[in-house]
Amino acid sequence: MMKVKKKKGQIFETLSFLILSIAIIGVIIVLRVFLTGSAGSTFGTIVERHVDEGFRAGATSVLYSTNERTSKTMLELIGISAYIGNTTINFGPTVGSVNIIDDLTWRFDALYGKNHWHVHVDYPDINPDIQIVMVLDTSASMCYSIPVVSQKLPQLIDQIGQSNKKVTITIYMLPGSVTCCNGFKLDCSSFPEKSYFHCRGIENIQDKCATKLPVGSSIQTDEDYGDGLACAIEAGPAEGWKKASIKLAIGSSDELSLGSECGGQNVCCPSLSSYPPAIQSGNNAIHTSIKNQIPLYLIQDIDFVDAARKQCGSICFYDDTGQPYDAPLDQPQCACTDVVTQFQKNLANSTGGQFYTLNSISGQDIVDKIQEIINNQKQERTKVLDVGAPIPAGIDTRVANIPVPISLAGTYTTARITEWS
Repeated sequence: MMKVKKKKGQIFETLSFLILSIAIIGVIIVLRVFLTGSAGSTFGTIVERHVDEGFRAGATSVLYSTNERTSKTMLELIGISAYIGNTTINFGPTVGSVNIIDDLTWRFDALYGKNHWHVHVDYPDINPDIQIVMVLDTSASMCYSIPVVSQKLPQLIDQIGQSNKKVTITIYMLPGSVTCCNGFKLDCSSFPEKSYFHCRGIENIQDKCATKLPVGSSIQTDEDYGDGLACAIEAGPAEGWKKASIKLAIGSSDELSLGSECGGQNVCCPSLSSYPPAIQSGNNAIHTSIKNQIPLYLIQDIDFVDAARKQCGSICFYDDTGQPYDAPLDQPQCACTDVVTQFQKNLANSTGGQFYTLNSISGQDIVDKIQEIINNQKQERTKVLDVGAPIPAGIDTRVANIPVPISLAGTYTTARITEWS
């Protein structure tokens, strides 16, 4: 029933343009016949001026007509298209994509006829905002890297902002609050809050997520970055997802989602198939990523103090009794490196993102990889919108220049509309 209504609406709008087209063409024909008679040149000039105004009114009426699916005018859609540098605008799974060229073509064809018009719009060079949600493993093995990330990552985002590129990042910490032996707490209390940098506990956004973190005393939710990424994408960054921004989701962990022990203690999952909960968690992330068209970037943290020699380290943290405990990382962290690589590569490759492995146990390497991810976000932009037939040489044409606001960038461009008989 919905499709029938949409079709009827489009037919009605087309008929409206046809009627307007016939009226304008009829007026032009009558006036041109009249002007070949004995009317004075002054009167002819006045009539031609009215004809020009009629043409401009017709062109303006097209740009202010409404696209039924988005409830936006063609002028607004051209402005959005100019902002993102693409003639196809994706409005998400509910509305779908709108192609500016197709929408303008049938409207102007109805008004002026095929091969009798042309639209030209220059698209300015605009850098869209980059918005990042990042999910961090909060298990004790992350005591090596996260303290450095908390210090260096805000500095990186600040430096990027000073180079005229706007990047915001919201860190979502998985449940847990381990205190490392150096006094650093693996929670948001250890991260600064800035206008471009935020940290939130992921348990605080569960009401916004269709994908909930599983519950149970034996479940390692502090490492459930699969469900965490799905939830972070659904909830969005602290400032909310913005229209036409570049949207990214990053996860960092040294284990499988929900842990590499296959539900046991100090053992390593021999393969992904041996731990279905991890597979389900990863599939939740992939499904949500594809549905929202937000790629996943995975950074595999490592636990080797000497990566070249595969020398595994140990980590010191305070246990549940408040006593310092020096835990070796050979099982399951170091021993499970290969299966974790396979898991994280699948998340990235299935969603159009990218997988990164580290060269150093230091958190600086994570920050460097995030900088690389940001630097690689260089979209191919359409520089100009040209729709309609080529403008023939040697004939009279009518031209209307209509301002097009690009509200997302706070600037304007111009639509140059040309018509000929």
